[in-house]
Amino acid sequence: EADQKRTGELIRIAALLKKRGVAYTMTIIGDGPERTELERSIANNALNERVKLKRTVDNERMTAIYREADAFLLPSAYEGMPIGLLEAMGQGCVPFASQIESGVPELIRHGENGFTAPVGDVQAFADLLQKFAESPSDRSRASHEAWKSVAAGGYRLNDMTARYLALLGKVETEIAAGT
Repeated sequence: EADQKRTGELIRIAALLKKRGVAYTMTIIGDGPERTELERSIANNALNERVKLKRTVDNERMTAIYREADAFLLPSAYEGMPIGLLEAMGQGCVPFASQIESGVPELIRHGENGFTAPVGDVQAFADLLQKFAESPSDRSRASHEAWKSVAAGGYRLNDMTARYLALLGKVETEIAAGT
């Protein structure tokens, strides 16, 4: 979990933003194995007023959380196609993600509909987030582009369901034909 998701980096990013005087709040959602360490890091960095941990919530509540948020942070070292990233972008939440090989390059156009930084580079994440926080016009533009990327990119639930059904139909046809 710590190796892949790199949740501890969220606290390091939050601490840098606080030190720079950036106005923000961060919400981390989930009940994973890193929760105790996150709680300790939040306390050790005096981030209790800025960083909130929430238990796992249902999909409907997550949609509302994405809609209310300006940014979605994904510091992962590796992922497939990050569903949370798609869901956040689909609500106009601007992604900040690690530059990983799969999923992220298909979704994020750096500086247009989101932002990317090298894996593990908390300084770069903080720099991007600070600039983002200081520019309401960039936030609005990137939010619209994030939403548009999912809405028009074939990532909506109906689009993906249709593609899965087509793939399964093709496999069924090939099995029946013996190919």
